[in-house]
Amino acid sequence: MLSAHLQAELSKEKVSQRFLAGRINFCNLMPMRTVPFKVVCVLGMNEGGYPRHDTVQSFDLISQYAPRRGDRSRRNEDRYMFLEALLAAQDSFYISYQGFDPKNNSERFPSVLVSELQDVCLRSFTDGSEEQKSALLHAWTYEHRLQPYNLDYFSDDAQANDELATSPQLLSYNDVWRSLYELPAAHTSNPEQDMQGDLFAQPASVFFDKIIDDKQCALSTWEAVLANPLLHYYRNELGLRGSGLDESTPSTEPFDIDGLQGYRLALRFSDLWLASHTSSDADNDALLQQNQAVMDELVLLGEIPQAPIGSIKLERLSAKYARLMSRVADLGSATAHTMELDLSGALSGCSLKGEVYLSEQALVDVHFSSSAYKWIFGAWARHVVWNVYVGRRQPNTVVVPIRPNDAAIAESTPSNEDTDGATYPKQSICVWRSGQLSFPALSLGQAEIFLTQLIECFAQACVSPQSFLPEQAYHLLFGSARTPESAYTLSRLDDDSGLAWQRLASLSEHTELAAHIPEPFAYCCCEQMSSFLPEKPERGRAKADPETQIVIELERS
Repeated sequence: MLSAHLQAELSKEKVSQRFLAGRINFCNLMPMRTVPFKVVCVLGMNEGGYPRHDTVQSFDLISQYAPRRGDRSRRNEDRYMFLEALLAAQDSFYISYQGFDPKNNSERFPSVLVSELQDVCLRSFTDGSEEQKSALLHAWTYEHRLQPYNLDYFSDDAQANDELATSPQLLSYNDVWRSLYELPAAHTSNPEQDMQGDLFAQPASVFFDKIIDDKQCALSTWEAVLANPLLHYYRNELGLRGSGLDESTPSTEPFDIDGLQGYRLALRFSDLWLASHTSSDADNDALLQQNQAVMDELVLLGEIPQAPIGSIKLERLSAKYARLMSRVADLGSATAHTMELDLSGALSGCSLKGEVYLSEQALVDVHFSSSAYKWIFGAWARHVVWNVYVGRRQPNTVVVPIRPNDAAIAESTPSNEDTDGATYPKQSICVWRSGQLSFPALSLGQAEIFLTQLIECFAQACVSPQSFLPEQAYHLLFGSARTPESAYTLSRLDDDSGLAWQRLASLSEHTELAAHIPEPFAYCCCEQMSSFLPEKPERGRAKADPETQIVIELERS
């Protein structure tokens, strides 16, 4: 009841801000207001913050002439008010300033008035020796911690064990944080080690622990984490996401189709567009009727403009994705196959399960986006898993790499059949709006080594942010960039991946974002893929065998 009454009284807002209205007074430093108090506290005494600088206005005629006796000086007034506050303190004079930067822990200095006060005290109360000066400053200076839940506020032995401690009397009146450091009797041998270890030493991942508990990892999760480990860490481990789009019903009639709407419409019409590339003339009428029915439904929902604008926009959208549909049609029909693979290492005891689509040539992966860097490294991680899966089922298979659209080699290739008589190609083909990519077949031994590295990278991505920027790595592997610096310059950093990278770089030891450039080949997916690419002369390595390298075809707009 007493606590509730105090909170109610202290939270009341008063219109008048009278001076000397209670036992604790909060006010600005003003002339002629410093009456004696038992304790005087002065806050914010940082260098540059106090005393204030004189601001010269353009219409101030006094500043245009030499100073004369009696002219006002804000800086001198602040010095005088600080002296008044010091003289008004009867028992204690408390000065507070920010001694360290909260972002990079660099030292920050107090106001020049505080430094002058320290010098006067050192001359007046010491014999001038460095030992006495240091002892006096140590006795008068209290260095607080950045967080209110720091162990030093709740442990009696923490200060005694800290040789660099400058605050021998740190304490806290908040019992909420103290409950974090209450230990069972079995851990009282070394309280400091147990407390800090339980809270901060071992990084924990709820996402990773759930996979271990379920003993299963989805193939889509495997791809998403390794495609962009930094974005996964910020979204799934820290829970940092954008505010999202306003999903309220728009009150305006649509007259155009933006990029996101075009992407969603392409997914909606993809089956009809693909069927038009493979159907006969007799089936065209039925496809046109289905296409018109879908258009009418979208017009009623307000997702596309009314005719004839909507029809024209959809025709242009269909032409934009025509090349993609042609590539998918050339791959032939694909059937779904469910795979399950036992993992080792950090994921020992877990299985990787998911669905893939197989054609006669290769494992097929279709993307409707125009940017491959968002998914290409996840596609490589899936390709490695698939080769391990096929290699374990068919250990004696002799694999000859199949290049895209090379039917003659496909027919002369030995059949990759397992004990059930099923044929599983080891190659992977990825198609998207701007190009086509094929991953070569891997031997079982090589795929197992890659999988071990990927598992370790997957576990690290779940507990700590990885210094990897997919867009930069893509420009370095498949673009014109020769160095990580030039690849970083080509990166736009305008999507969620770029925002996550900017946050990581801003929290690093570099003060400028451009000074913090990642090394793409430190990431296992990038290093593994680079060994199958035609090497650039600057890298100093021999070219890979054309029959066993990654083949990419890009369209230039």
